[in-house]
Amino acid sequence: MSSLTSAAGSSSASSAGTLGPPALAPVLPTTTRPGRTVENYELGRTLGKGHFATVKHARNCTSGVAVALKIIEYSATSARQREWMARELAALQMISHPNVLKMHRYVEHVHWPHADGRPREVLLVDLEFAAGGELIEYLMAGGAFPEHIARVYFRQLISAVQACHAHGIYHRDIKPENILVSHDFQLKLADFGLVNINPDGTLLHTHCGTSSYQAPEILAQRPYQGEKFDVWSCGVVLFIMLMGNPPFQIATNRDWWFARVASGSYDRFWAAHQQTPDRPQPTAGAKALLNSIFHADPVTRVGIADIVADEWFNTPTGRAEVDEVVVAEFMLQTKRLIDAEHAASKAQERSRKRKSSDVSPDDPATGAQPFDYVQQVVYRSHTEANLAAQQTIAQTQPDMPPVLGDGTAPSNQIFVTAETPASLLDMLSNTLVTLWPDASPTVDSDDFSIAATLGKKDEPSSVSIELQILTLPDPKDAGIYCVEPHRVGGNHWDFGKLWTKFCLAHEAESAKRHQAEEQIETDPGKIIF
Repeated sequence: MSSLTSAAGSSSASSAGTLGPPALAPVLPTTTRPGRTVENYELGRTLGKGHFATVKHARNCTSGVAVALKIIEYSATSARQREWMARELAALQMISHPNVLKMHRYVEHVHWPHADGRPREVLLVDLEFAAGGELIEYLMAGGAFPEHIARVYFRQLISAVQACHAHGIYHRDIKPENILVSHDFQLKLADFGLVNINPDGTLLHTHCGTSSYQAPEILAQRPYQGEKFDVWSCGVVLFIMLMGNPPFQIATNRDWWFARVASGSYDRFWAAHQQTPDRPQPTAGAKALLNSIFHADPVTRVGIADIVADEWFNTPTGRAEVDEVVVAEFMLQTKRLIDAEHAASKAQERSRKRKSSDVSPDDPATGAQPFDYVQQVVYRSHTEANLAAQQTIAQTQPDMPPVLGDGTAPSNQIFVTAETPASLLDMLSNTLVTLWPDASPTVDSDDFSIAATLGKKDEPSSVSIELQILTLPDPKDAGIYCVEPHRVGGNHWDFGKLWTKFCLAHEAESAKRHQAEEQIETDPGKIIF
């Protein structure tokens, strides 16, 4: 196997900037298999999985820094995919910007056996860990951003893209799922897997990207300018931040909304998106900038320099010196609301578990205390004591599901339950098959996970997911587990709809089971053995 590059690389990107006081607590890695290491990294749990790569939360044993470690198995990749990987690494080495996810280094041809001892060789990519998660999480949970918040993030995105283009680097897959947020809520452009390095600025010919963010010339299979492709995608991201939903389904004339834009009927386009008074109302300046981006003809579409010179883009808010602090405060508040909903769900399961176990909430024999979710630890932001508790659980209960730590799924997508892990695997699998008969879920009893494809596999709206059962780290939550979904493939908006459908169906099935149990317990005609 030939090397991807001549030598192991190291990114020269500077450390991330700071937005101000509001921030998530420092994030520490979670060890799910004590002592499991590769190279100089102590591995935590899986943050996400792709078709040939796994990203794990890890700790650099020398520096103690928490990182996102991308692990790519060579045998699972084609020659074409290895070419893309080499291009991504080269691009990350070239770019140094506070709004681009930093690559610390990579290591090639690392021998890392499978759990059963089978040999394998992997590529390790050490990336900056963005503790805030994906930008899409906040949009899916809280909807559109206030305009001044959207403008600050759009400025950061354009600044990152401008720095990339200065090196002839064209991302070609800009979307909220590929925009991460640091612990202090600074934007980080990530996932350069479809990058093109083209310093001469010649026309590109590879048609790639995500369909709902692709420029019309890409969808029309025409040669294109990398800059104008990225500009279009940035416009879609800005529209979603301002309106809370995409501007089009796909930029072809089959799409009603795009057809209005392509014909220059911007008034009708905006009117269709603002049919009710409760819809967001962007200012005229914001609309004008988006109109100039959404030109079907790339020749008349604005470029990055035009955007940077735009009046709305440069409009002061009257508090420019604290803009970024305001953003951090808004995002932190949004995340707290999401985590509060998660904690309230956990409280309900605790209550049900105590009721079914006939345990008094204040029973001194058990040491259980009344549950006040406001005072509970939010597991996304670990304290050292909480980390110690997680490690203790992992060491003393090795046959239990991995411990909940820091992941890529937003808290509002996690649900908690008092079902046993084995029972939960059966219930989840049954719900998947009931809703999607062709899902063919793959159950991994050892890893407490289920992989499946929702929807018809040959349709664009299908989504590949992995459901991971996790143990809560607080010993007081013994017997309560959570299920965290990971989108492996498919559109994030489709994923959100299908996951909501799944959760409602699972909740209904769980409620039926609980009602049946309560009926058996209370019916005097039943004999309980």
